[in-house]
Amino acid sequence: MRPALTAAGGLTLQLDRTPHVRLSWLEPDWLGPIELAVHQRSSQGPGSFDEFTGADGLGAYEGVEVGWDACPLPLRTSVRAYAEVSVIVFRIEARAALTDLATGKFELPSIAWPALRLGRRMRAGVPDGTCTYGHQYTEFALPVSGDAQAAGFLFAPHRPPVVQPLLFIAPDGRTLLLAPLDQFHEQIIAVPADAEHVDDGVRCGWHGDLTAVPAGFATELAVWAAHSPRAALATWAAYVLRLHNTQRPSRYADALLGQLSYWTDNGAVYYYRTAPDCDYATTLERVVADAQRHDVPVRSVQIDSWFYPHQHLRPVSAEGAAIVPPSGMLTWEPRGDIFPDGFRELRRRLGTLPLTFHSRHFSSQSPYFERYTAWRDGAYAHPADTALYDLLMAQAASWGAITYEQDWMVESFLGVRGLREVPGRGRAWQEALDRAAGEHGLSLQWCMATPADFMQTVSLRNVASIRTSGDYRYLFDNGLN
Repeated sequence: MRPALTAAGGLTLQLDRTPHVRLSWLEPDWLGPIELAVHQRSSQGPGSFDEFTGADGLGAYEGVEVGWDACPLPLRTSVRAYAEVSVIVFRIEARAALTDLATGKFELPSIAWPALRLGRRMRAGVPDGTCTYGHQYTEFALPVSGDAQAAGFLFAPHRPPVVQPLLFIAPDGRTLLLAPLDQFHEQIIAVPADAEHVDDGVRCGWHGDLTAVPAGFATELAVWAAHSPRAALATWAAYVLRLHNTQRPSRYADALLGQLSYWTDNGAVYYYRTAPDCDYATTLERVVADAQRHDVPVRSVQIDSWFYPHQHLRPVSAEGAAIVPPSGMLTWEPRGDIFPDGFRELRRRLGTLPLTFHSRHFSSQSPYFERYTAWRDGAYAHPADTALYDLLMAQAASWGAITYEQDWMVESFLGVRGLREVPGRGRAWQEALDRAAGEHGLSLQWCMATPADFMQTVSLRNVASIRTSGDYRYLFDNGLN
């Protein structure tokens, strides 16, 4: 039997040669038996423990590389416990290139370490009244809460039962936080979809659409212990920012955030709607003029998805368009029926106020992909050639933009399998956008982002804001926002 690994604050991982690796923190068993699961099959239990020590950005640690009986893949799995921080880190690494990993469902990890059997906790293993909290892998990273077995979440049903991060919160506030440290688009925390699937437990690992990884590909997930949920989140976030050397501008350095702006997005009066007997340029000119007459200091104007053609074109009229389905974008150019001469006249009539322009996911029918390579998946596509982003950012700058708003991010990632098949493509997409925006003097705003998109901003410099509540009457009644 290998002695336990203990981190600061008494957070302890009990290791032995049975499947029953367990995590204690005052109470003896917060997470139930901790296992390795490969293609949904639990391991037969640890077969070996190779101890190591070291130090990194979190300080000195003791670690164990865990060998598994009958593991079908060349994997290296390990855990590290830190002497000065209440955290234990679980690591998965591919010893060789791996193929044919996909399970057929995003929410079914091909490899899970740790896989948690919460329903098999020891008696009194966790404080009575413990609950769980997370953010679902959905647009706007919607918050969900459940019971001690990570069940009972009210999910957005069109998205997978996956959360990031996941918190276990005791009645006295003590919190265990499970959260990734890297590879944010490759890792998931899959939780029970409903009461019938509670025995599936919680599986932390590589999502089920990941098809292949190169030798040396690795992911790390940390379990943090703190006296409150806020403290746990703050500790994790501070370390991830430091780990990735994140450089953030002040929110007040961004012209969109630092001053008042006028928006035409979903729920606004002039969303797919003009004033009676007016075109859009006249409508917006009158809105801005009225604000100025009333000393309302509007300093920029947002132009939403009504300005460019989608695969399924919707009319712009005095009646508006109440329902806007998620059809993909064809080209990011002003519609000829709305702005036949482009944006020059609009800017003149708005007194050269700077603009924010909305953009969304691409249609597979987009003519861009006659010139630029892309991954296609049914009705959607996504650029594989990042040169397209340079074109879009150059256009935005020429139109008088200060901010490029990337909307429908969840549809891009979950809608195009090519982005999910190989590690790093989600990150490359967002870093290419970030680089191009910076080169053209623009800030970025994320909208309908998943938790992974939130987390990946640690490697980005120009994302100044993320929209965090659901759109007007989108998915849920407004009261739930």
